[in-house]
Amino acid sequence: MHSRSHYIHFSRGRQVFGVRRVTSGGRLQFVGSLNGVECGAWPTKEAAVQALLRRAASNVPY
Repeated sequence: MHSRSHYIHFSRGRQVFGVRRVTSGGRLQFVGSLNGVECGAWPTKEAAVQALLRRAASNVPY
């Protein structure tokens, strides 16, 4: 896992995950992406990572 203060990314198999920190309207959110496609925003980094892992597990077409 590689980390900067505002962005992390990691991979499992062929899937690449990314979470970046975004401030919008004074609120801090974490935007998650799976293979370069943004999947949503969550209030915490941990919630974003868990949601991305669940999404990846639900559609694994290896």
